[in-house]
Order: sequence, then C-alpha cells, then structure tokens
Amino acid sequence: MKRATEKFIMRQNGEPTNVFARLARVDKKKLLIVGIVITVALLFAVLYLWYVRDLRAHNRLNLEAAPKPSYEWMEDYGEDKINEEYLWGATKELLLKEHENNTLIVSWYTIPGTLYEQEGKESGQYFLEDQALLLDVYLEKNDALSATALVNAVNDYFDLNSGDVRSRLTYLDAYLKYYSMYGKSKDLDIIKSMVDDIFDDDGLLNTSTIFIDGYTNKAYVGAVDRDAALEEGGAASSLELLYSVPSDKDSTVVSIDGVLLGDIRLLLIRNLENNGLLPAGSYDRNLELVLGGLLEDNSGLLANGYYMENGKPVYFQTGYAAGQLNVFETVTAMRNLSEVGELPAASLAWVTESLNSPDGINHGMYKIIEKSFVENANDRVLYLVLQIAINVGNEDMFFKVMDKLDLYRATYHNSPALHMIYTPMSGGRNGCYAWENLMIASTL
Repeated sequence: MKRATEKFIMRQNGEPTNVFARLARVDKKKLLIVGIVITVALLFAVLYLWYVRDLRAHNRLNLEAAPKPSYEWMEDYGEDKINEEYLWGATKELLLKEHENNTLIVSWYTIPGTLYEQEGKESGQYFLEDQALLLDVYLEKNDALSATALVNAVNDYFDLNSGDVRSRLTYLDAYLKYYSMYGKSKDLDIIKSMVDDIFDDDGLLNTSTIFIDGYTNKAYVGAVDRDAALEEGGAASSLELLYSVPSDKDSTVVSIDGVLLGDIRLLLIRNLENNGLLPAGSYDRNLELVLGGLLEDNSGLLANGYYMENGKPVYFQTGYAAGQLNVFETVTAMRNLSEVGELPAASLAWVTESLNSPDGINHGMYKIIEKSFVENANDRVLYLVLQIAINVGNEDMFFKVMDKLDLYRATYHNSPALHMIYTPMSGGRNGCYAWENLMIASTL
C-alpha cells in the first residue's frame, strides 16, 4: 500500500516511476559500494570454482578407500537406534564447539552428575588419533573449510615426527586423503617428512620401544614357541634371554625395539606405494610380516608384534601373563587385513564365534592355550569388529555389533550427550570419548 501511494504521488508530480528512474534517485556512493561488494563476491565464487575444478586436480592421488556400509544396510538396521547424523551433531556440540579450542576436539567430557555440584568437565587433553578421525569425518562430508582449519591446527599443535606410531599413521592416512582433495604443496612436504620418519628404506615400519612382560622359565607364547609353553618349567624364550629376565621373579616389564602388527596399516601402505611415496614391494613385504604372525594352531589368531633377530622376525604377545594375547591388538591387525581382502577364513571364524559367545569378544586379554577370555572388558574391540563386518560384507555381524554399541547410546532427552555413545566412569559418572563417537561417525 505504501509503495502504491508513493507511485501515485510521483505520477501526480509528473515524475517518472520506471525502474531506471528509481535507480537514479539512489545515492550514487551507496550504489557504488553495493556494486563493488557484489562484484568481489562473484569474483571469489568464480575463483573458488576454478580452484576446486582445476587447480586442485594436480593433487589427485590414486587412493583406494576402505568399504562403507551400504544404504540398504542402514535402512535395514532401522530407526530409533544409532543415527550417525544425530551422533555427529551432538559430538560437535559437546566436544568441539563449546570449548576454548574449538578447532581441535577434546579427548573426553564428563557428563554432569545427578548431584547439583557434579558439573560437566572437559578433559583438556587433545589426542592426535582423535583429530585424525575428526578429519576423516570432515572429508566424508566434504567440509573443506573445517578440514583445512583442523589440518593447520594439528600441524601447529602436534609434533608429527615423534610420539605414538599408531596415532601418526592414522593421521597420515587422513592427511593423504586431505591432500588429494584440498591440499597444497606444503601439505605434501609434511606427508613426505612423516613417511620418511615412520618407514625405513624398504617400506617397513621403523621399530619403536614396546614395553611387555617377560616370564621366567616359560617360553613367550608366539607363532614359534607354543609347544614350549605347554611344558612345565620349559626353557626361557629368546626374548627373555635377550633381556636377561631375573630368575627370582615370576615376571618383569622389559622393553624391546619392535613393531606392533596392529600398526601395519596395509591399505595405507598400498596407497603410499601406488603413489610413489614408498618403494615398490612395500605392501607385499608388510603383508608377509603380518601373515607370518599367525599362530600355528590354525586358530586364525595373530601375534601382537615382532622384533628382528638374526635377520628374521620373532613374534611376541603383549598380554599380562604368559600365554595371553592382547585382544585389541590382535583384532586391529585383523581389521587391517580385512581392509585389503586378506583376512584368513580362520580369523574371521574366530571373530564370529567370539562375538556370538556368551562372553562376547569385548575383552582385554585372551588365553591362547585355554581358548578363553580374561574377564577384563575392552569395549573398543567392538568398533574394530564393526569395521571388519563392513570390510567383509557381513550384514548380520554388522547388526549385532551395532546393537551392542547401541546399549551405550544416551537416550535421556535432557542429556547434553543425547544420541552419543557414553562410557561409564568412576564414581557412578558417565563420560563421552571422542574416539568412540568419531569411530562411528567416520565408519558409517
């Protein structure tokens, strides 16, 4: 009505009312500013499209990705259970946005308790592996701005050429994808530096210090000494002789220079080799070392690591007692094999049988001779089994693991962790860890 009245008055005064006449009445300075802003915005849009389509193309690498669950699987799984989008949104809100550093994700957050004084509290700690999983999620969602900000923050905050090998390999894997999608030449320089630091000239992982338990008068149970372990008071293993374990103690912690089989990320190594970042034959040499860790009892179980003795690998376990293996380490190695289609049938059968057993597979240690789990829980094993299920295309296993994880999904509508996976903590409190939630968000 107001505009119509304005036009009527203008016509009564003999003033033109067409578009050009109205533009002529606009302040020329304001019009110029608006025009410049629009032009600059269009220029940036054109430059961005050019960067995405052309300039970025030279970074493209020949990368093989790990399998993802099919859309049909997620539909069959059903609603009112773990929902990746809801979980991801809550994870960002709880562990990322509301903190002092809102680019790096905190390792965990303690949820407020039932008592008034039990406030929520963040860990204040940042782990490289968590940032790598976060980067993977950003890349899956094509969030270039967040991915770039995270990479810059990680490269400033962490020393990428020292520290935990597995975390650095997880980040290297994600960084390789980032470089292929959005990276610059400086990112490739950092990648090459990491590769040179982590791998030797043959494309094998450099050894690092590993702390394990040594046992007096018992062979350390591995692929080559199982029979000796069955003998009462059998001879000490080569590992014990190497580190002179005192005879007056049942066990002692020793350190060795070795490699954990779970650290040998076969798919990453194949991608590095295929793109000229590792020498030819690296993948085959690493695959041979992993499969060489299979125990000789045809159980499909793998040793936890190896060290070199007289030019040959000697395999060992990292259990708390003789004849025990670390379940998480073993299943991690199995996950790595499944990503490249090399998981032995016996290994898959062991995972399936253990998952379906009354005890479940989510334990810390496994007694090799007794073929039973030690009663100490490690639910993180389930996340690796979930990835194995996807990698081998086992929908039934996928559903079973998802249902087990769903038991720890926060459902209270007033909870700040609603839709996230929580973990019981001491004192009756619950916490949410970045690792668990990002593993789901990056896997699904």
